[in-house]
Amino acid sequence: MIISAQRGGPSTGLPTKTEQADLNQLFGASQGEYPRAIFAPVDAVDCYYSVIEAFNIAEKYQCPC
Repeated sequence: MIISAQRGGPSTGLPTKTEQADLNQLFGASQGEYPRAIFAPVDAVDCYYSVIEAFNIAEKYQCPC
């Protein structure tokens, strides 16, 4: 399982815009085509449940999540 924590866009202090480059890199970051599951939780509670679901999917389908 791979966890990529998304960060705010370039700025000083609070982010002025959201940056999705980290998420976009996960879509194409591979040496070939293979199945993978990508989760994009929206808050802390969703993060908790997404990790549980990701472990279950990774075990069931034997693929990176």
